[in-house]
Amino acid sequence: MTMSGYLDTREFAKFVADASGDTAIRVLLSGTSDLVDLTLTGMLYQSVETGITAGTTQTQAGATALTKMLNIVATVGTANDGVKLMSAEAGAQQKIVNRGANNLKIWPFLGDDLGAGVNAAIVIPPGAKIMFDAEDVTTWSV
Repeated sequence: MTMSGYLDTREFAKFVADASGDTAIRVLLSGTSDLVDLTLTGMLYQSVETGITAGTTQTQAGATALTKMLNIVATVGTANDGVKLMSAEAGAQQKIVNRGANNLKIWPFLGDDLGAGVNAAIVIPPGAKIMFDAEDVTTWSV
């Protein structure tokens, strides 16, 4: 890994062992950080949550909040039970897989837009997957 630029943070890298016992590096950047170049060799893993149960209120307020990049929804008990994306931030991505038995309603974070209008949900069928890219602080595109 090659890193150059200015990092204003106390602990930005930490070596840890992954599930296979291999050593991996975890890089955390927060606050005022300016990373100019970063070259990674090998696999880049995204955060994953499995076994998610969709909220049963079928409302934006009651939807299960998604916090990872890849979100596997295992249980959609009734058609249009829902999940909610994180707040949009330019460059962010969230992927959702519907492994439930019913249509899954996907809501934006309060005040955001998934392309169907502010605070409007979209629906994906069982077995479908979808990826959202945040264009700015309120707009997601599919």
